[in-house]
Amino acid sequence: MEEFKLYSMSDEYIEYLRKVFPNVYSNKETTRIHTRKYVVTVICLENYHYYIPMSSPKESDYQIASEKKVIRKSIVPIMRIVVKNSKGQKELKGTLRISHMIPVPQSELLLYDIENKQDCTYKDLVQNEIIFIRKNQEKIILWNFLLR
Repeated sequence: MEEFKLYSMSDEYIEYLRKVFPNVYSNKETTRIHTRKYVVTVICLENYHYYIPMSSPKESDYQIASEKKVIRKSIVPIMRIVVKNSKGQKELKGTLRISHMIPVPQSELLLYDIENKQDCTYKDLVQNEIIFIRKNQEKIILWNFLLR
């Protein structure tokens, strides 16, 4: 099985999709610091590959348990990217929004180049996300099939 890779997409294509499908996540063209990333999937229909958007952690990704804020468990269709820090504590790095997959023609894909990122903190974050995604590749594929 080929390793999953990260991609970004042109702002024009995302805006085109958003006109027809309002649930497509915005690329936040005017306010972003980094471009939104997407994970390649193995689903290919009629010359389109389907991609899963990644999202930053939100307040809704947490819950209160025993008076402590804890990370919610992953559920189909939201896979939470959780890694252990150097102290062994779980940290939420982001989410994969499998229910928000979008079709993308090859012409609109840009392989996400993490190696040339200057922001070391962000580079570490993305590398942790990639490690999680590759470790959970089979689960991601299974969840894709469950949502069809």
